[in-house]
Amino acid sequence: MEPNLLSAIVSGAEKEGLVDAVSGFTNPFKRLALTVDRRGEDGRRAPFAEADLKANFGTGV
Repeated sequence: MEPNLLSAIVSGAEKEGLVDAVSGFTNPFKRLALTVDRRGEDGRRAPFAEADLKANFGTGV
């Protein structure tokens, strides 16, 4: 498995000693895995309606 971009960047910083001053630092992206949804159109959910998005995100919170 090839490392993802974020993991590679942080690993490079570790190798260069750029995070040595951070006590107990570990690469948070080391085990990050991306998945691809391989379901067909029949298995996917319908997108949110604009009214639903406005109701969810239109509050002043």
